[in-house]
Amino acid sequence: GGATCFPGDFSRQVEATLENLEAALRQTGCAPKDVVHAVAYCENEEARRLFEERWSPQLAWPTLAVVADVCRPDLAFEIEATAVR
Repeated sequence: GGATCFPGDFSRQVEATLENLEAALRQTGCAPKDVVHAVAYCENEEARRLFEERWSPQLAWPTLAVVADVCRPDLAFEIEATAVR
């Protein structure tokens, strides 16, 4: 684990997490369209809405966004993704 960026700011947490994921995908020669499985853990409906607006339109496959407690109280968003080229 590491320090949570932007505690209390759902929008910035979602954006920063997705930017990090996109950078990791690029490093492996992939893009969001190559994601075949993703589960987004959202602390609340606002984080879920932000994720779906920002990222879901780029994906070729459906995603599951779950509103539930995330692993740390100051974390509003976490995502697991699998991509295939």
